Amino acid sequence: MKKKKIKIKHRKYSLYQRKKSTGRKVAGVILMVVIVAALVVVGYGVGRPLMEYLNGKGKTPEPSSAWTPPASAETSDKSSEENHGSAETAEVTQEAQPDSRTPSALILPETAALSSDALNSAIAAAKSGGYTDITVTLKDETGNFLYKTSIGDIPEEQVSGSLTAKQIAKLITDAGFTPRARINTLFDRTTQTYGGDYICYMITDGGIWHDYYVDRGGKSWLDPFNSGTAKYLSAITAELSQAGFSSVILANTRFPQFNTQDYSNFLRGLPIADDSSRLTALWNVVSACVSAAAPNSTEVLLEVSDQELLAESQALTTAEPAGDKTRLKTVTLLVDYDPGDKAGYAEARAFIGRLSAMYSGQTISVRLPASGFSESALNEVRRAFTDADIAVYSE
Repeated sequence: MKKKKIKIKHRKYSLYQRKKSTGRKVAGVILMVVIVAALVVVGYGVGRPLMEYLNGKGKTPEPSSAWTPPASAETSDKSSEENHGSAETAEVTQEAQPDSRTPSALILPETAALSSDALNSAIAAAKSGGYTDITVTLKDETGNFLYKTSIGDIPEEQVSGSLTAKQIAKLITDAGFTPRARINTLFDRTTQTYGGDYICYMITDGGIWHDYYVDRGGKSWLDPFNSGTAKYLSAITAELSQAGFSSVILANTRFPQFNTQDYSNFLRGLPIADDSSRLTALWNVVSACVSAAAPNSTEVLLEVSDQELLAESQALTTAEPAGDKTRLKTVTLLVDYDPGDKAGYAEARAFIGRLSAMYSGQTISVRLPASGFSESALNEVRRAFTDADIAVYSE
């Protein structure tokens, strides 16, 4: 059977595109015009500022009220590492350098306080030494007052100075220094009475006791067992405290070297052989001075010898009051430091360590002698004490 041929007709439009009508063509043209117009408007409004910004023309300054981070916050991240290193360096530096507030006091010669000319001359010489404080001795070992005291019942012949305590303190303060005072207490070869009563040692059978034969230079001493002695020395402390001195040093707060006859005969009425009684008597004097200085917040220092302080026995020495370590904390312990030939930084630090072990928690200052050190050794000793924040008193 003969197959019938089928003729395929081809159209000129795509399979996926329908032929539009005339109405749809007109609507499409109108829509296109609208879209183009919108693009022109939006493009002008958005595109132009965008182009100006990209070209740098559209930048405007921030308003003055805009918040800005503080400078420390801006740099904190950048410098945190540097600051950490600086803190560590500061700690090392602080350990290596002494506290600038540690007092460095010069003890003037005893004649310096006798007149304004002598005092001003001594102060002028002290200014080149880098000292912060000036110490003046205002009652010497003889018992003389090196200032014009207003305490009653003091014989005129016992007053050597022409300046009052207040005048002396003011001259020192006006020169830029802190004024400090020093007085000899029980080692007093002149004072015998106060307030009309004897305050020196009295022989049991009558008469004033002397530490040797009078015709061979024997002298009297103040008696700490006598309550009048504490009143006398506290009156002096109060006067100096009220005058403006920041501290008062109590020197030679000690007993004489009694002999056998004193124990058995001349002073048998006093408990001079009893350690506890002697210690109590000494602290009656020191505590009275501390109480007198308290209203003006004046520091009281008890001066002792380094050798006597470290000796096996402290009886009848300047260090005997140190036997009461509890009461000792009510004062500053001023140690006369004299190492002899063994003067240096290491030796001074070892001395400090020994004192700290023996007198834990005790406030300590040191006094250096006028001689016995080379200049280099003296500087090393001073540095050792200053590094330990210990005030240094130099002659």
